[in-house]
Parts: sequence; C-alpha cells; structure tokens
Amino acid sequence: MEPMTKSEPLSRCEKITLAFEKSKFNRLPMKSRIEISVHSSICPKCRKYFKDSDYLDGVLKKFKRPINQVKFSIEEKNKLKALLQKKK
Repeated sequence: MEPMTKSEPLSRCEKITLAFEKSKFNRLPMKSRIEISVHSSICPKCRKYFKDSDYLDGVLKKFKRPINQVKFSIEEKNKLKALLQKKK
C-alpha cells in the first residue's frame, strides 16, 4: 500500500479512527462522538480497530512509561509479543 499524499482526502473510516484516537486525549464535541458511535455500529472493520486499539493501549500501560518514551528491551519485546499472541 502506498503512503497517502497530503492532497488525497481521508476515507470515512480514516476520519473516524483519527477522531477515535484523538478522543483518548481530548474530549470531542458531541457531534464527533455521535459520528464515531454511529459509524462503529455499522462498520465491522472500525469496531475491530477500536477494540484492538484499546487492547494495545492497555498492554502499553503495563510498561508504565509515557508512550513517547517507550523503548523496549529484548525482554520487554518478548513479553509484549507473548501478550499479543495470547489475544489471538
């Protein structure tokens, strides 16, 4: 898959998942929260993305470091792989 250029418009799912990720850090306007809810009720791919994203956030919180400071040792990488394998 080729990277998007700035001139390409975002798809509906891309807009929704971007808003979903932003909602983890800032409260979104009511309209955006409703759009996410309605879209996720009809889009199985976005529902799966939301679930997987929340799961990954939970796994990363176990390392108790801000996400921008996460640098994994070999041991931590193996632990993370094991946690992700359990999910499958």
